[in-house]
Amino acid sequence: MTLLSPLGLLLLLALPVLVWLALRAQRPRTLVVGTLLIWRRVAAVVPPQREKSRRLDLLLYVLLAACALAALGAARPAPGGADGPAGLAIFVESLGAGEPGLDSVLARAAELAGNTPARVYAAAPLPGLETLGPVQRIVPGPIEAELAQFETATPGAPRLLFLAAPTPQALRLGRVLPRLETPRAGVVFEARAEGETLLLRQSDGPAPAVSGASLSGVNTAGGEQSREYRITAGSVRVTAPGQDITLARRGAGIGVGPDWNTDRHAALLAALRPEPGATPGVWLGSRDREPAVRVNQGSAADLSGTQCRLDWRHPLFAELPLAGLDLAAGGRVLEPAPSERVLARAWRDGQPAGALAVLSADGRVLRFAGDPFAELGLALAVLLLDNAVGVVTGTRPSQRQSFAVQGDLPSRRQALAGPFEPEGELSGVTTPAEPRSTAHWLLALAALGALAAAQISASGPRQP
Repeated sequence: MTLLSPLGLLLLLALPVLVWLALRAQRPRTLVVGTLLIWRRVAAVVPPQREKSRRLDLLLYVLLAACALAALGAARPAPGGADGPAGLAIFVESLGAGEPGLDSVLARAAELAGNTPARVYAAAPLPGLETLGPVQRIVPGPIEAELAQFETATPGAPRLLFLAAPTPQALRLGRVLPRLETPRAGVVFEARAEGETLLLRQSDGPAPAVSGASLSGVNTAGGEQSREYRITAGSVRVTAPGQDITLARRGAGIGVGPDWNTDRHAALLAALRPEPGATPGVWLGSRDREPAVRVNQGSAADLSGTQCRLDWRHPLFAELPLAGLDLAAGGRVLEPAPSERVLARAWRDGQPAGALAVLSADGRVLRFAGDPFAELGLALAVLLLDNAVGVVTGTRPSQRQSFAVQGDLPSRRQALAGPFEPEGELSGVTTPAEPRSTAHWLLALAALGALAAAQISASGPRQP
């Protein structure tokens, strides 16, 4: 039972007033006369009789009932409560910095929801969503993971989804509408450097303003653009609508020790593009510093007639032509420590003749018995050195970006968000009707009670 106008119950205050008036009317009244002697004689002759007051009691009960019914009628009771339809669940996908088109989402969601109570779900703090209803944050992640959380949190509820692009999973959940009503133009969603080359990917639109690099090529396909630049400065700044991206040169350096001292060594070092003046992250030819790639660590030995066997699954030999990789050409072998892992070994007649390359237990020191970087061909030596540095540092110089991106970039899905035809069904959302009140029945009974009280009162007192 729900009361639509609970202030009407204030009429119940009339009930105690009616009772007080009825009790006051029944009290005996004292009459002042000249003498009481004659009345004493009459009282002695005529036995006292009890006067009934049923007519007064009946009138009181009728008035109380009529007043109570009128009070309840004025409060407008609605049997069964005022429960409306199930609440609407709204999912809003984030588009990254600036959150474009959010005002349009709020207007469209409010129009579709009408007076239906709503709860909003989003993986990012989106300003203004609280105007639609309570906001519940979900864990950010791929759109599939976010939609799975939304589905779990809203069992049985009608769902409205505002997405960058429709997905089969979303169409199964409910009504899918575009997050944006106009496509995003010129939004950069990828910026990376490969050596001295900068690669940018963006949605179709005007070219970004780039300082510190010169454009060398553009490719357009599938609603996006790929731009290639030649870096000409120590830092690059990319400016696009709502975006300010900076790429700063990484501060990784390479140090050299006394065993890295030939022109070949200098050429190999230059091929790794070290940052001048940066703190060394690896040492080449060092005898006491770590992490390090050390050469000439073995003693001279006769290795004629030997075969070089490699642990070819190890990253040191990844993508190398193993047929031309002879680490025994220097005529040196070393004795590995018990904790060291042997990566290359010389064999003669089925017997080990000595280790050629070993790695420390913590992976920070790679030792070669000879100097393969001076003995192998230049191209093979560069590849081996790239792998060797990657083994002791965790990242090969050829795979490390020479520039680090400062600032967050939207995903490709966010950057390519645009309008599409609404799809899916939205069921169970209606404007809640006001509950039906039974006040007219109660007021009618109250009116009948009032008429009955008037009839009783007009009939006058009953004769004994």
